Amino acid sequence: MNQIKILIEELNTLPQGSISEKKIKGKTYFYHQFKQNGKLVSKYLKQPEVEELRRLIARRKEIEEEIKKIKFSGRNLKKPTKRSRELTGDLMMEDEVVASFENGVLNYIDEQKCPLLINRTGNIYSFLATRAIDRDRTHSRLLKKYLNVIEEDDAMVSIYSYGATITDNYWFKAKGSKLKYKDIAFEFDYYSDLVLKGDVAYIPKYPKYSPQLTLTGSYEKCWKLIDGSWYLYKQGNDNEIFSELVCSKIADLLGIPTAEYEYDDGFIRTRNIAEEYNLEPVSSIAGEDDSFGNVFNAIHEISDKIAVEYLRLILFDFIVYNVDRHNENCGLFRDKQSGKIIGLAPNYDNNIALLSGTSNLKFNAKHDGLASYLKKFLHDCPEAAVLLKEVKFNELRAEDIQKVFDSIVIKRDEELIKTYILDRYNYICNLLYN
Repeated sequence: MNQIKILIEELNTLPQGSISEKKIKGKTYFYHQFKQNGKLVSKYLKQPEVEELRRLIARRKEIEEEIKKIKFSGRNLKKPTKRSRELTGDLMMEDEVVASFENGVLNYIDEQKCPLLINRTGNIYSFLATRAIDRDRTHSRLLKKYLNVIEEDDAMVSIYSYGATITDNYWFKAKGSKLKYKDIAFEFDYYSDLVLKGDVAYIPKYPKYSPQLTLTGSYEKCWKLIDGSWYLYKQGNDNEIFSELVCSKIADLLGIPTAEYEYDDGFIRTRNIAEEYNLEPVSSIAGEDDSFGNVFNAIHEISDKIAVEYLRLILFDFIVYNVDRHNENCGLFRDKQSGKIIGLAPNYDNNIALLSGTSNLKFNAKHDGLASYLKKFLHDCPEAAVLLKEVKFNELRAEDIQKVFDSIVIKRDEELIKTYILDRYNYICNLLYN
């Protein structure tokens, strides 16, 4: 847990022991007493040293109490009840029932408010399974080991956290349960260092309820709670981190809503983009088929405006050569109370772009396969070709891209990458405006 780690790091800088006093011939002498190699050591203190040492020892006691409090705070992880395993109960949006199930069979639904996947399929099992931590992540297996979660079934893994996630307010409430949303909302980032980098130094003695069990995706990652806000941390090599940083800043320059990424001690991080909304993946409405045509048509049924936002996103992906846009890293925002679809979620997850996506940054934009795929989509989908006229980008200049590079700690061949991005940007501008 990140908070415990920070406290322990401070604790290790503070002196141990206590201050004792001795009166000799009416005069008071002070000594710092502490154990060293199993033996009690007593060190004489000069008068100016006493108050500062007293303050540091008091701070050490405060931290020790704080660590103890954190370790015993939060809920212990509980095994799913029989009703939970049977998938008999209610799917909740905070404390409102939006769907009900008996042995996994849907018998009530609020179509306006329930998750889009439930609307499309009526399948609570699939919904819960999509919310489980990726079983193929090395640290996922380590987390399950320390939590004593021996389940192989993804739906049952997510049930340990009531199917709740950081990025929306849906959860599963078993029949007969008296729990409220406040009882299952996440309050601590237990196991953050374990699932990010395999660090088991700061884990609680007893298994704790944690948001890490419902953090999806194939990369090692974690949720960390910092100053009251949740941040997503993710591993990556230098090319992947460079791509994530550059792409988010280029998207911002182009006027595309985007998650803001930062470099932090060898990892990439971004603040939870769904603090104000429910985030649902496009797979909820489009299934696993992530072809441009299938996703566009699914979104277009909802709104012309959101369809234009999707076109802007895939054109941006062309500019930065993001070949990893799929239906789990493209999402929709919904109002947390009414369920209304607000729009496309900001751009996120661009670590497989630029140098991570290709080693040939000298390739002309109009000759690559992504350009052909894009043109075929527009040819085969006249509705998209019409809405393409509404897509707008801000002007992108070489000096602006250079400022992006200057702001990033990881360095690559800046002139080569700048030329590559501008060539692809100009190709898209020609497609849009000529």
